Amino acid sequence: MAVPIEPKQTPSKVRSVYKHNLEEEMIRISHLIDDFPFVSMDTEFPGVVHARTSRAADECYRILKKNVDDLKLIQLGLTLSDASGLVAGVWEFNFADFDAASDLQSAPSIDLLRRHGIDFERNLAEGVEAVRFAELAMSSGLACNGDVTWIAFHGSYDFAYLVKVLSQRRLPEEPEGFFEAMRAFFPRFVDVKRMCCDGGVHGGLDRVADAAGVRRTVGGKHQAGSDSLLTSDVYWRLSETCFPAVDRHVGILFGLEKFCYSY
Repeated sequence: MAVPIEPKQTPSKVRSVYKHNLEEEMIRISHLIDDFPFVSMDTEFPGVVHARTSRAADECYRILKKNVDDLKLIQLGLTLSDASGLVAGVWEFNFADFDAASDLQSAPSIDLLRRHGIDFERNLAEGVEAVRFAELAMSSGLACNGDVTWIAFHGSYDFAYLVKVLSQRRLPEEPEGFFEAMRAFFPRFVDVKRMCCDGGVHGGLDRVADAAGVRRTVGGKHQAGSDSLLTSDVYWRLSETCFPAVDRHVGILFGLEKFCYSY
């Protein structure tokens, strides 16, 4: 099925993806990925239910794995851009796998997401099944493509949920196995939070955006599509101004640097 590609322009909206339009939008992405190979992403998930007991890297991965294994992805935002930062589109995938009435969750996190517009009941009834998303992502050119650069902000949980979805299995027991999977699915990735720390810029995404003079143009915070676009805009602003040597940050996740540097 051929899907027309819209003219290159700054997006005026986020494309909401549910079961009924999943294949259409994945075809659209597959047509764009060669010309817009920078994929900025953000996820929404049911919070954190297992707390870490230290800041040691091994403990960070242990708790990351425990949370991601036990919880389910709610929303994934993707923004595609080209090497100049021009955005082709923003997508927000709403997943059907999470049931707010019965699945494990952090209640404050679910309340926060509700207040920011996530409709859990609609997602459950009309959302995308993770297994079908994985099938289409693997054939679309998004995953396992060395020409694509994946971008996230403080992205360890974002990437971990995508590894879980794409592999359709629990995360590897050891961090070394996790990074083997990362390099298979996402051969080239950048964590903007890691870039910021090297440059002495601190804080969350919105604070960094303010410091960089980047404004949120579509949607609101705690919405995966909007956050993926803001992450993209921040990445390009920092790349052009503060941190032009982006390659030195490729392959490093904030908080798990110990394991990244071992490769």
